[in-house]
Amino acid sequence: VFYRVNNASSFSMAGREKDKMRLYVEASCAQNVVQTPAFRKRVIAGLKDAGIISGIKDIEFMHPVSTPYGYVLYTYHYETAVAGIHQFLQKHDVYPVGRYGAWKYSSMEDVILDGKQAAERLGRQ
Repeated sequence: VFYRVNNASSFSMAGREKDKMRLYVEASCAQNVVQTPAFRKRVIAGLKDAGIISGIKDIEFMHPVSTPYGYVLYTYHYETAVAGIHQFLQKHDVYPVGRYGAWKYSSMEDVILDGKQAAERLGRQ
């Protein structure tokens, strides 16, 4: 039911509580499905099956959020459109980085490198 689970508690000591995890779960589904009890049950069952939780009693709070465009979509006009937008932005000293800024499919490592390169560019100006 989901393709990614991350423990946000491992990113920072801020707000961390002993013996608790702050998980975020990414799933792909039809619009408005994340708000249904059936979908929540499937996510909980998946977390249990994966050995991440032992059951519903482990969950204090659940806040489903639907993101309509979670991934960059490559279309026939992708390269031309993105190049034109980036040229316009850079003329105005805007340096698009990351998945949505650069409008490219990228990993967390790519995003960090994009940010580093943008900072280096700005440092040279």
